[in-house]
Amino acid sequence: MTLNKLHQRFGLLAAILIAIFVSMSSQAQSLNQQLITVRNGDLWKFDIENNTASQLTQWGYNGGPIMSPNGQKIAYLSTATEIIDMVNRGEQVPFAPANIWVMDIATGAFTQIVDQAGSGNVGYLRSIPSWSPDSTKLVWSQLNPVNQGLDSASLQIHDLNSGLTTTFAQGYNMGFQDGGIWMPPVKWGAGGIARTLFTYQEGSRDPFLFMEIYNPLNGNLTRYDLGFDSNNNNYVRDYMWVTHQGRSMIALGIQNYWELFDPTNGSRSRL
Repeated sequence: MTLNKLHQRFGLLAAILIAIFVSMSSQAQSLNQQLITVRNGDLWKFDIENNTASQLTQWGYNGGPIMSPNGQKIAYLSTATEIIDMVNRGEQVPFAPANIWVMDIATGAFTQIVDQAGSGNVGYLRSIPSWSPDSTKLVWSQLNPVNQGLDSASLQIHDLNSGLTTTFAQGYNMGFQDGGIWMPPVKWGAGGIARTLFTYQEGSRDPFLFMEIYNPLNGNLTRYDLGFDSNNNNYVRDYMWVTHQGRSMIALGIQNYWELFDPTNGSRSRL
């Protein structure tokens, strides 16, 4: 994926997330009436009461902001400085490795969670991070395109309290990539770390769509076949962890309707 395409995708993600972000922020930050969002690749703070805006970062290559469940921090991706330097020198950039940062909303302090150390000449590609339910950890998928095959990506977990990043799962199947490299996002909820996997059966062109759920305590993986219809009638376009009748479940966005998915037994019910 080229840097330009990554920047465009970040812009699209920001546009999509702004509505969600504003809704979440208005609840989490109701005391000071401030919203944090992304505009033109940078974080901005909007003061609703005074109708003013201030720019928090000056990089221009940030995206994918995710607020912590407790409303106190924001994690986001930032294109690595090494890659921008290569672009400025006129060099060809086949991939756009990213670093992960966290901003403390109350203090405005920024902390770099992971950089490109140890990645070699190509760099680490990373998905948008996801917060643990208690807001103390982050998880993301990670790939070095040269040193790893697409079936050898990994899941990484960072503990904000200890400052340590560990490899949670190896041999992470990236799924069908359609000629490019797209880092599949993961979503951490009370029921585990979930992601959808679109792939083809080995030796055939039969498509499959799976829901995979990792147990964050022991790393055990449970996979459910979502019964993909090759006509795209039931393709999952989005999903999120929700609480339904006191239980942690996954809401599946399918075309123009939603289904509830029970991660304990794989059952589904249409809403």
